[in-house]
Amino acid sequence: MSLHRRLATLAAPLLGAALLLGACAMEGAPPSDVFYRLDIPPSQIVPVPVTDPRMVEVGRFDAKGTLGDRAIAFTTRSDGQILEQYSYHFWEETPAILLRDQMVNYLRASHAFAKVVTPALRVRADLLILGRVLRMEHVVPPEGEGGASVALSLELSLLDPLTDDVKLLATYAEVVPVADRTVPTATQGLRDALGRILARFTADITKS
Repeated sequence: MSLHRRLATLAAPLLGAALLLGACAMEGAPPSDVFYRLDIPPSQIVPVPVTDPRMVEVGRFDAKGTLGDRAIAFTTRSDGQILEQYSYHFWEETPAILLRDQMVNYLRASHAFAKVVTPALRVRADLLILGRVLRMEHVVPPEGEGGASVALSLELSLLDPLTDDVKLLATYAEVVPVADRTVPTATQGLRDALGRILARFTADITKS
């Protein structure tokens, strides 16, 4: 047997083993991570009839525990007493930052105040908005026990930073049914829920 034929004979099993290992590795590869934004579509922004001439600052929202993580939370119970996190589905930023940024964008787009700023500018604003995340999750009951939904609950406040006068302190909650049990549909539902909450809050503070 020639040297080339011997080498080919020895290499064939090794090549087959390498291909088999490669196929197994491909089959066992975990899904890729997916990241979601929380941008509210312009169609959901309700302009206010009269712009407040004051400057308002929107502080960072407080979100503790799993609510502060980028992994999207879900529960299989309607009361939300047990929370879990999806392994490969994440918000692009922490909920505290996403919600603060969407509040800023909503107030600017609705022309609620003459100026809407964040603490990064280090300016003295006339009013201060603070928020706390109470609930933000995908509700996925067991099969046969109802459809999926999303739940969002925020504690929002409006303060005068000079006098510490609390002009408004309220909890805003929305539960929105969603068409299916997938995570992308759930994130759309949370956008809708946030749009409703910000519309209600903006209507309340422009009366204050």
